[in-house]
Amino acid sequence: MGGLLVSIGAAVGEEVWLRLGVMTILVWIFLRSIGHQKVSPVVGWSAIVVSALAFAAMHLPQLASYGAANGVGIAATMMGNTLVGVLFGALYWRRSLIAAMLAHFAVDLMLHVLPALGT
Repeated sequence: MGGLLVSIGAAVGEEVWLRLGVMTILVWIFLRSIGHQKVSPVVGWSAIVVSALAFAAMHLPQLASYGAANGVGIAATMMGNTLVGVLFGALYWRRSLIAAMLAHFAVDLMLHVLPALGT
């Protein structure tokens, strides 16, 4: 039950902070710096990638708490979380914040909740 609640909290909290917060602010900063008002694909994807990298970096302290903060662990955590961060960012940009939250919840459910049910 705890894993389910953590998954819900992460899906909502991290998507609000990273997509609605960081990604939206990055788009605004990028647009202001180039003097445009319309979001181009370059601006949108740049914000998605930068926010995905921030999302991945947020997971490094958890990795360290498990004593797995070595080169392979850091690289795997950064790559995996950046990839899903890009997916969540694309869903936010193209669909909605709710779509990103649902995708995040589904990933967390598969990674954290379902394996625990088998034990």
